[in-house]
Amino acid sequence: MAWSIDRALNGGSPDAASSLLKHALSTIRSPSFFEVGVLFRWDDFRGVESWQNPDRPPLRQMSPTEKAEEASWHRRRFEVLRSVRNVRDFRLVLSAEVWDPVGEYSVRMLKEAIAVEKADGGFDSFFSEPSVTYSPRRSRL
Repeated sequence: MAWSIDRALNGGSPDAASSLLKHALSTIRSPSFFEVGVLFRWDDFRGVESWQNPDRPPLRQMSPTEKAEEASWHRRRFEVLRSVRNVRDFRLVLSAEVWDPVGEYSVRMLKEAIAVEKADGGFDSFFSEPSVTYSPRRSRL
């Protein structure tokens, strides 16, 4: 399901992603409180060098355009997650599943995205601020 949501967002359709996630959450009948985890890979961060270029440093400088594109990408994901809050209450967990040398950078970028969203009032409807986790990978592969 995560692949389908990302694919819908990549196609520029937050509505399609929202509908898919709303449907999935509406099928959960458990009254227990639960978490929704969003996984971020190396290619969700524009400043991380591709795993196909192992001879290059793991991080690279981003242009202002790339920074804006990454911020817009995070914003669209957050919009989709906000839109499904009325279907089911959940705690949001963002998880960077990247290789070790870019872990700190990825966590910092997610925390910055949360701060921007929070400043814009984007998480006012959430019970708690999203948490960020990091699951290190041993290699770029």
